Amino acid sequence: LLANGANGMNCANNAYYGGGGGAGGSIWLTTGVLDASEGHRIEANGGQAGGSHTARRGGGGGGGRVVIQATTTSSETPTDLWSVNGGSGLAAGDPGSARLEANGTVNILSL
Repeated sequence: LLANGANGMNCANNAYYGGGGGAGGSIWLTTGVLDASEGHRIEANGGQAGGSHTARRGGGGGGGRVVIQATTTSSETPTDLWSVNGGSGLAAGDPGSARLEANGTVNILSL
């Protein structure tokens, strides 16, 4: 599942200048049994800023939000392919947040 922000665009007259990256989107899943085995990606990353000149670029987009609510999981749920990173730019976007609610526990994931 992907909900990534768009990358910033370069200005029409000068590729040095660029717009900021778009913010990551949101993913909210509610299910009875979560079967998210190894290899499944879930991303809500911020977009990168446009422009090629380091001091004249826009800022990176902030990371998005991921919430997964499940009654139970069918197995261990690996989260190594989940990401809510901020995009790069003159100032990097802040990371978003990810939350997994399953088996009666709430886990705030540090990604």
